[in-house]
Amino acid sequence: MKTLDPNFLPAEVWRPLEPISGRSSNRISERELERIPAWIRVRDRATGSEKDIPVALWDCSAFGFAILMAAGKNGNDPLMAGDGIRLKLGLAGADLTADCIVQNTSFFRNSHRIGLSRTDMQVQPVRRDPDGPQIGVPKGGYLRLPETSDIKAEIRNAILFGEWSTIRLSGIRSGLALDFTSKDGCLPLFTGQELEIRLSLPTSNANSYTARISRLERLDEESLRVRMEPVALSASLANDLAELLATECRISPDTLKDLGFPIRFFRNRVAAGFVESMEDYEKVVQLRRNAYVEAGKKEPDTTPEKMSSQWDKLSRILCIFHEDTLVACATMTFPSSDTPTLRSQSAFPGGEYPCPVPAKTDFIEINGLCTHKDYRKGDLLHAVFEHVARAFLFSDRNYILTLADDTLLPLYGKIGFVDLGQECTFLDRRHHLILGHKRTLQSGWRMPVLAWNRVYGDLVADLLERKALKIGLRERLLVRAKLALRPLADKLAGDRIESIFRKNLRTGADRIVSIDSYPVPKGDTT
Repeated sequence: MKTLDPNFLPAEVWRPLEPISGRSSNRISERELERIPAWIRVRDRATGSEKDIPVALWDCSAFGFAILMAAGKNGNDPLMAGDGIRLKLGLAGADLTADCIVQNTSFFRNSHRIGLSRTDMQVQPVRRDPDGPQIGVPKGGYLRLPETSDIKAEIRNAILFGEWSTIRLSGIRSGLALDFTSKDGCLPLFTGQELEIRLSLPTSNANSYTARISRLERLDEESLRVRMEPVALSASLANDLAELLATECRISPDTLKDLGFPIRFFRNRVAAGFVESMEDYEKVVQLRRNAYVEAGKKEPDTTPEKMSSQWDKLSRILCIFHEDTLVACATMTFPSSDTPTLRSQSAFPGGEYPCPVPAKTDFIEINGLCTHKDYRKGDLLHAVFEHVARAFLFSDRNYILTLADDTLLPLYGKIGFVDLGQECTFLDRRHHLILGHKRTLQSGWRMPVLAWNRVYGDLVADLLERKALKIGLRERLLVRAKLALRPLADKLAGDRIESIFRKNLRTGADRIVSIDSYPVPKGDTT
């Protein structure tokens, strides 16, 4: 395409005959602004009463407005610099107001042109730490993100047709109240205004939510901090944002929970293995010590060395790592004969089981299941159950046996264990002897089909796909029929999580939601 030669054009042919007199931006047409319903509320100096005067919006910025008021509309009492007024604009189906002060006045097109500066914004200095903000360490229930974190969102410009303005996530307050920074000079915002927020983040769900502006703060000549309270936010979107904060900004799970985020993304971000070195074992006994003390099963002065067990040398200790942090462990004992006295067995009088149990060479005993406190009330426990079940299904044993206290008993009942009706006192608490069958895990035998799909469906489907599950044709057909209900099980569980999350968001209650329908006991220890 040939370049236009300005030498063959009349001088400045592109300039309009009537330039925009006194307007700071040409992004918005003059007629578009003038058609926005606008009023100012002023106080009559003589009577002291307030009255609303219709005006025309002439210009706007993030921090002020210019209006046109017809001459004579305010009687013989014109506005002067320093007068305080309230501007009301009919935008987005609502009347939005801003408290302002008159900065200057002039006469333009037979009208008074009045420059307004907003007074409804707090002026806040920008905090700049010499060493940068301490990410992951909230102070006073507030987590400030660094300027290098590039988590952006979009909001609709209430004045410009079809334009979405970009804002940047700058901080998070308790209760999932998000702070954004705006640098758009033609984006007027108002306290109490409800906005649709489109978060720019990778998600398989809708990335929009509704929030209400609770406060506006001016940071500098071009930056505005917009503080928002959530009105309608889904648990899935909150979880996706939490995952981005954890992975990209290294925010700790404990901090995310304190701020109100669900943490249901660690299940597929952990690595499982067995203890292979003394370094691994040191991490195990330290995690045991912390978990048992937090659950009240051990005294605070308990040392990690005291959490070493005589049954450890007869067992394989399953370790769940998130990066370099040991977040869960479980001891799996594989008795090679009926001779050794197992941990669960030693809790009963005389060191004997008070009821018939399978041969010791046909079951795995589970004990010492512990989780890291920062990762609880999410989906970590689900990952632990899956990895224990995986090791069980690949073993030559048909049963899995353990003790569960009164708090954990309902949880184990929901994942397929049967109470054998025998009680004992262990660690100064009442415990129940429970048993799980391999058929329950691999095909949902005597377990509700939707609950089985939620707990073991993904694992069994994966093993079937890789032809790693050795079962007969009849059982295989049954399993595939049950797995056909997995989408329904996931949907029902997801709907329940969304319902609880949104209810708590409205009431301001504890917003931490577990991924599963079963409870998550304090301590997660057995």
